Amino acid sequence: MKRKQAATLWLTVNGVILPDYKDNLSKKKPFCGAGFGIRGVPVDILPIFLLKAYSPGFAILIVDEFYKFNSIDLEEISIAKKNFFACLQTLERVYSLRQDIIECSSFMHDASYYSVVEGCQERIFRNGLESLVRETVPESKRHNSSSLLYPVHEFACVLYLARHGFDLKIGPSSEKKYDSIMAAMEFPIEFAYLLDAYPLGTNQPMPVVHYVPRHVSANGTGQRIYFEDDEQIARQKLMQASEEGIRYFFNLATLSCFLRTGKILSNDEFLSYSSKRQRRCLGDYVVEHILRSYQEASK
Repeated sequence: MKRKQAATLWLTVNGVILPDYKDNLSKKKPFCGAGFGIRGVPVDILPIFLLKAYSPGFAILIVDEFYKFNSIDLEEISIAKKNFFACLQTLERVYSLRQDIIECSSFMHDASYYSVVEGCQERIFRNGLESLVRETVPESKRHNSSSLLYPVHEFACVLYLARHGFDLKIGPSSEKKYDSIMAAMEFPIEFAYLLDAYPLGTNQPMPVVHYVPRHVSANGTGQRIYFEDDEQIARQKLMQASEEGIRYFFNLATLSCFLRTGKILSNDEFLSYSSKRQRRCLGDYVVEHILRSYQEASK
């Protein structure tokens, strides 16, 4: 069996990247939004990047323009974006995958895009969805006159891509509220969700957004693993993994190992270990199958 065919079969059977998605991804044209941050690039972007192995038509949508809505310093945006693109280029070398990239800034100033924005605004009010849309906005900003600006542009980007041939939007499970509104507006696109990513070092593990490095936990005490982390630091972080984190990082390391070498880490053997030994093994797995190959390719 060819490697690509095996990869597709493995994804379908085990549901690692998209746990609840059952259709043949290779026949779809999906996209997934991704952003960046000044702290570095978390290894959690791997499930997004590796979707390309299962769908030749897959593209990453870089949400660069949205940072301007949040009044983030333009120099900080530029530096973080440059680092993120350098990371993607390194990952292309590690996994022998050529990634398709679409930047929001490449179309969000076009007249054709603004007509999509106006159409989304009309659909929201026509379908009586204004209150639901406001609920997607942080509570402290819901009563601002511009509170609908951010979600309307999120909807408009999705509709714009749908009109340009994309038929599947992939994202973290935290986007389900947004997606339900788009479904109510009858957008011509399907929705699917990535496996949940978990931070380390928190007693109350909650899923985090894969590409947002500052997203660590509800109380801000969690940690993320970054591609540039020292091996020993990564091992120390993984010793603080919750049960959910153990399963998540095992899946991540297994996925990376498989797509690089064609081998699958033994799930049954791993589950037979004590929690402490599982955490030690995770350190070996993540370092060997994710960090080391990345850092060698980035030299």
